[in-house]
Amino acid sequence: MSAGRIRDVVVVGAGPAGALAARELARAGRDVLLVEKSRFPRDKVCGCCLGPAALAQLAAVGLDAPDGPSTAGIDLRIGRRRARLPLHGGRVVSRRALDASLAQAARDSGAEVRMESPARLGPLADDHRVLHLPDEDVAARLVLAADGLGGGLLPPARPDPGSRVGLGASLARAPDWVPTGRVTMACGPHGYVGLVRDETGGLRAAAAVDAGPLRDQGAERLVTGLLTSVGLPALDGISWHGSPPLSRARTPYAERVLALGDAAGYVEPFTGEGMGWALASARAVRPLVLEALEKPERIADLGPRWARTRSRVVHPGVCRVTAALLRRPTLLRVVVSVLHRLPHLATPLLRRLQHP
Repeated sequence: MSAGRIRDVVVVGAGPAGALAARELARAGRDVLLVEKSRFPRDKVCGCCLGPAALAQLAAVGLDAPDGPSTAGIDLRIGRRRARLPLHGGRVVSRRALDASLAQAARDSGAEVRMESPARLGPLADDHRVLHLPDEDVAARLVLAADGLGGGLLPPARPDPGSRVGLGASLARAPDWVPTGRVTMACGPHGYVGLVRDETGGLRAAAAVDAGPLRDQGAERLVTGLLTSVGLPALDGISWHGSPPLSRARTPYAERVLALGDAAGYVEPFTGEGMGWALASARAVRPLVLEALEKPERIADLGPRWARTRSRVVHPGVCRVTAALLRRPTLLRVVVSVLHRLPHLATPLLRRLQHP
């Protein structure tokens, strides 16, 4: 049974999308509960690069990301070929720091925040939806599902055929050969791995790899092969964690439920677009939710309206093209060779990636 109190909004998942959405709705005076299944601080499988577009989303609502090294460029490697490309205006921030900061911002704005509180979607009533939490049921007029790639609040997302799998790892201290402020990207026939130095001087590593070789070789051997194939040392003492398949499609709504962030669908990123999309979708959902709460008759078509709004906010086309190129190592070698001599040719693409 649900509790007698009906909240305006329950947000499930305190990553960037969920925490920022909860903060913005609480600032508007709404009764918001933000629930997160994990205990903070915690790491995620993520490249930890906030691009200029992501930082602009935070600035637009009066927030700043935690301090971290500014990004100056990306070192793109495949085989013996290497290109050094500019990547200005971003910041490297661990998810431990970023997510904790945004959850605190939601709390400071009046949202109730509960950690270690996994949620399951319950029955639909005339004017609310029930959510099952570990120690109680809660009712909400609207639910925002921001529970990530593998989130179970809505029906399972459909992975794209051949979608790569995400891997993430960290070390307390980055090796000396990992520069501050530059993304080191090692590419090969079965995927790629990116390395950055975070705000603590630690290493953040994220990879996208083919599922078959991962199953056959294991994460450590596969990533070591990627690194050594481009002349970089292996990473010792590191433990890899996996994600579900990265590229996937999902209908981003159900009755009185809207999905945002990775839970709404995802396209394999390359330079940090994922967090920018999450923050942009959090801001974009705010006016729709506030209107629906003020005018209950608008709830009936809220889901399709959100799908259209999200499609205007999230622009994965460039990432799809980039991901396709990364699956063609012969062509990628040619591209990297050209960019080595003429790095300015990458400027339009990088500008589009950083300022979608």
